[in-house]
Amino acid sequence: QKGFPANTFEMNSSGPDKIESTNNPGNMPGYAYQWHDAGYPWLYIPPNHPNAIRDMCQMLYAPSNGTVSHGEIFRVGGQKPPGEIFDILWKYTQSG
Repeated sequence: QKGFPANTFEMNSSGPDKIESTNNPGNMPGYAYQWHDAGYPWLYIPPNHPNAIRDMCQMLYAPSNGTVSHGEIFRVGGQKPPGEIFDILWKYTQSG
């Protein structure tokens, strides 16, 4: 499938805001793409497009933003798919 590795995984939790942004993208206004968990590795999203990169940065929970900030808590593993959104995801959420 478009060169994506078969041995990659993603799992997430809604984070402290208790809003599941990846299953209900409408909960976070301004997302350019639909980031459904079941769609991982998101083959329909251009991994280097500026809007996709912005979305990814908005979806990641940052503990420095406080205990009620938006964002998902992600864990990823396996082989990283190509593209900037995956570079960001792996950099900030690598498990193990």
